[in-house]
Amino acid sequence: MKKYLLTGLLVWVPLGITFWVLNLTINIMDQSLTLLPESWRPDNFLGIHIPGLGVILTVVVVLITGLLARNVLGKRFLELWDF
Repeated sequence: MKKYLLTGLLVWVPLGITFWVLNLTINIMDQSLTLLPESWRPDNFLGIHIPGLGVILTVVVVLITGLLARNVLGKRFLELWDF
């Protein structure tokens, strides 16, 4: 009986911590949308709150930044930036 309890804890505790960290990360990323002007916020623009939209927008911004940096124009810009 003790083995099963320990095995159950070893399964559920890491899952619980993972979901807690994901929830915390999504909430923090969603709060980053409050940096936008009031008229640009997705909640006002769409009329509904979409949980996780901050994460999606952050990934898109990082992806576009990476694409620009890998681009030939981006490489030249970075060369000029490094002096």
